[in-house]
Amino acid sequence: MRGKHIVVPPYPAVALKLHEVTNRPLFAITDVVDVVQNDQTLTATVLRAANSAVFSGLSLAATLQQAVSRLGASEVARIALTAGLSESTKAPGGLQALRRQPWVEGVASAAVSHALARLRGPRSATA
Repeated sequence: MRGKHIVVPPYPAVALKLHEVTNRPLFAITDVVDVVQNDQTLTATVLRAANSAVFSGLSLAATLQQAVSRLGASEVARIALTAGLSESTKAPGGLQALRRQPWVEGVASAAVSHALARLRGPRSATA
């Protein structure tokens, strides 16, 4: 297959910055908020996730600070990575559905593994 190249999408910049922040020995939720608020799409995604049926509490997470506090830094970093990488699957073209299908299946598999790990005991990030 000469001339054919597989393009691997770059690691999303916001996800990389969040990874750096959350791997520090000491960081504050405000450090995470500072990174997320620079990306409007990610901000909306984090707020939507915090207010989803899975994470919602008795009250609405109206601010990004409340949303990040509700989700936790690790979950916000996962959301950033997922959202950033999913953009490459949305590129127009004749094979868009074929590019999107493995992505959807991979995300679903990761979500199931994460949920099962919570029930079984190992660190869910490892699963």
